[in-house]
Amino acid sequence: MVMETNQLLEKQAEKQGLKLKVAWTTLSNSTAMMEAILSGQMDFITPGVPTLATMWDKDRRHAE
Repeated sequence: MVMETNQLLEKQAEKQGLKLKVAWTTLSNSTAMMEAILSGQMDFITPGVPTLATMWDKDRRHAE
């Protein structure tokens, strides 16, 4: 929320000479976050530890 409100991504991009269009999305649960990041629909998410462990396991199995 702080990053969105203060436009921190956009400001850092401008310092690098880039112009970003950022879309902030709120998802209802960790499963939705996990599916969005694994499918490439989102660039980053802020999950808790259990979701990170599940994502690691799912991604690891895809790499095999």
